[in-house]
Amino acid sequence: MVDVIDCRPYAHYEILHLSNSADLNRFNNILGSRASNKYIVDKLIDLLLHERPQKEQCKTVIIESEYVDRDYIDAYSLLLSRAFRDYPTRCTVYIFFQMNLKNLT
Repeated sequence: MVDVIDCRPYAHYEILHLSNSADLNRFNNILGSRASNKYIVDKLIDLLLHERPQKEQCKTVIIESEYVDRDYIDAYSLLLSRAFRDYPTRCTVYIFFQMNLKNLT
């Protein structure tokens, strides 16, 4: 089950519960669509879910797309704005929790 919360006109949140297979697949698809290297995605999933003791594993991810970050904007203005490719001016933030945040939804 994917929960989408619109708190502000410029913010978009998704709360994914990684114990749910549909949410885990959604998380894999989101990461896979944004990463240029599948190894990085696989390693991140291993670090979050498999290489830690059960009580330390990631249970919930909040994904905020269209995030306005001051550091990203600074890097964009210095580097990416001069590139010969279009890069987005907003970024995506991933917040990982060891606890199950089902009470939020």
